[in-house]
Amino acid sequence: MPAMNLKLNSREYADLVKALDLALVMSEDLAQAFPEYQMLRNRLTTLGERAAELGLEAGEKSVEECKHEDGETHAIPVADIDHFVVRTSAEYRDLVFWEELEDRLARRDYLETETDAEKLVRLAQQDALGSVGAIAESVGADGIAAASFPERMNKLRALWRAEFDAHGADRLRIAGQTAPEGKSSKTLGQASAGSKPKAKKKPRSK
Repeated sequence: MPAMNLKLNSREYADLVKALDLALVMSEDLAQAFPEYQMLRNRLTTLGERAAELGLEAGEKSVEECKHEDGETHAIPVADIDHFVVRTSAEYRDLVFWEELEDRLARRDYLETETDAEKLVRLAQQDALGSVGAIAESVGADGIAAASFPERMNKLRALWRAEFDAHGADRLRIAGQTAPEGKSSKTLGQASAGSKPKAKKKPRSK
């Protein structure tokens, strides 16, 4: 494949550096858990270094020289971009954590209270989705299962969201575990049906 030349202004170049750094952060997390992502991480590392070197040669202010302990000088993103990447990746992880927790708890609560009629509808929808090869391949088993749940699970998600927005994980306890003195306890699975959802706040780290 012939070499490709891109013409970028300073703002577009800065966005490219941010995007490469964010992709690298995600690939590093994945590579630690799944060996098959190590090659992607290595390629993104090389690509990021190449982009930084070219930016430095072009006089871009989004990158700067950094002398490493080995004595070699490398081009790296400036502190502002590094801070942006750290903050954005942290906010993304926080968002995904709480939304995944809401979804898993709501799914569990739904299955524990599912009626026979609801089960028939869910399994029929799941079979219909699974019979479409392209959809099944693109969303996977978990995606098919999530797509086949009726609307009632959204109400369960809303209950857990309200709980986490108001208290984070402070009131969650494993069943049988005693809460610290002076604090109320809510064992897993006991999101109150009477909770009033509040405006969603991010992050919800506790």
